[in-house]
Amino acid sequence: MEDMLSRSDVKTLARLQQKKFRLAEQKILVEGPRLIIEALRSDWVVEKLVYTPDFHERPLASDLLEIVKNKNIRAFEISRTEFKKLSDTVNTQGVLAVVRIKRWPLSPIELLDRTAKNLFVVIERLQDPGNLGTIIRCAEWLGASAVVLGPDCVEWGNPKALRASMGAIFYIPVYELDDFYDFLAEARRRGAVFYAADQKGDFPYSTLRYAPKKVLLLGEEARGLSQECLQYADYKIVIPKRGKMESLNVSIAAAILMAEMVRS
Repeated sequence: MEDMLSRSDVKTLARLQQKKFRLAEQKILVEGPRLIIEALRSDWVVEKLVYTPDFHERPLASDLLEIVKNKNIRAFEISRTEFKKLSDTVNTQGVLAVVRIKRWPLSPIELLDRTAKNLFVVIERLQDPGNLGTIIRCAEWLGASAVVLGPDCVEWGNPKALRASMGAIFYIPVYELDDFYDFLAEARRRGAVFYAADQKGDFPYSTLRYAPKKVLLLGEEARGLSQECLQYADYKIVIPKRGKMESLNVSIAAAILMAEMVRS
């Protein structure tokens, strides 16, 4: 194990807090022992570990450091002052990892073609990173094939989205597409059936028999799906309201809908 990083090294790592540098370097900062352990269990490449002197006293510290040692991953101890330059949280847990972004072997269309039965969760212009991370977590838990994000969505590598995913990001393909609407058109040509979550939908979600190849379209809570996206909808599905609240959190709605759709 190494024992120190230079100030220049810390400054370089701190740049990964910004999206443009994450994209340029194809790396992310993963903070907290549970998330890091999930990254280590997956086939993503963990390049290095950075921790504070008091991290040794925290739960999971010994387990994490043992895994890192066994995998011959470089580990660096730095001061809490320096660590704060890298951390995205107020009450830091004193440990983070530099993880190389995985290149998934198949494009979303290739993945769609490879499986006779699948569920693609497709999200347009969602801005809340916590909601995105929770949707990814639910999608992985329920066995969805992939999550596809439009260009106006919050980035999956956003630290808040990573934390909300609880490590699910390391197990399910998440694609960010600039040609988002071209993907929708091609998926339809390949036989996918589209179900749009819409508060004004015509079909209660539990009344349908879902197709083997299916796409769940999700939008932002306030604005919903755009007309450009809705034109691909074969069915506009709704979770019937029985209470008095005006709306349902999009991540909760997504979980309810996905749980029903994977039963088919």
